[in-house]
Amino acid sequence: MRLPRGGTALVAAALLGLAAGCGGDDDEEDRFGAIPKKTIVAPANETAPRWQELARLRGSGEASEKVTVSKDALQWRIRWGCDEGDIEIRVEPAPKNTDGLATGSCPDRDSVIWVGSGERTIDARSPGGFRIVIEEEVRTPLREPELPEMRSREAREIARGRFMPVELKGRGTATLYELPGDRLALRMEGFGTEPNPDLDVWVSESAEPTSTRRIFRAGHTTVGRLKSTIGDQNYLLPKDVEARRVRAVVVVNNRERIAYAAARLRR
Repeated sequence: MRLPRGGTALVAAALLGLAAGCGGDDDEEDRFGAIPKKTIVAPANETAPRWQELARLRGSGEASEKVTVSKDALQWRIRWGCDEGDIEIRVEPAPKNTDGLATGSCPDRDSVIWVGSGERTIDARSPGGFRIVIEEEVRTPLREPELPEMRSREAREIARGRFMPVELKGRGTATLYELPGDRLALRMEGFGTEPNPDLDVWVSESAEPTSTRRIFRAGHTTVGRLKSTIGDQNYLLPKDVEARRVRAVVVVNNRERIAYAAARLRR
């Protein structure tokens, strides 16, 4: 191949530039190292998305309920189950860009999701029995009051502890109660950890729940899905849990095998 006049010099210059761009000079600044790395930090008062119940409808024939969807709601939904015939659920005023109507042939279970906030009237009609739950999805802290049984004279506080970080942040207190009838219950107050909708609450036999390894090696019982990553919440423990074996309360991502936070209980 013949190069045009001056072509040899141009090619040499280009090769030198390529070598410099590939790190040929140890003192050359890494241009990619200067790109800022973005880290998403969740607001301190924002939880992982959670479904919060607004109302329930149960019966046959016709039923109606009024609800108010919060302006902070990400979305809201109606879940239903029905026994026979057809079911018709109408929302007034209709959510934007919809006719506000959901129907189904029973027996069936189904749900419908809408967006928007404000007051809504839910009218349901079916010849057979039906069960309807209306919920909104929010990212606000949960504020459950104590269970009435926790305040009774027959209730007894068995143990208490403070949540500490394991792999991620953890704060708040955990209190284990024995309720009337010998049922055990757990209350978490001022609780907070990193937002994640896939977390579970365990009661653990670990006396030193300070690492994921120790927590996953110890015996445990799953209490249930964490209701909210921030706030006050109550849990009834499974009936076969023995109080003497509960030494800690832990919040874990079981699918990823990560312990988020733990509270060692002291009697």
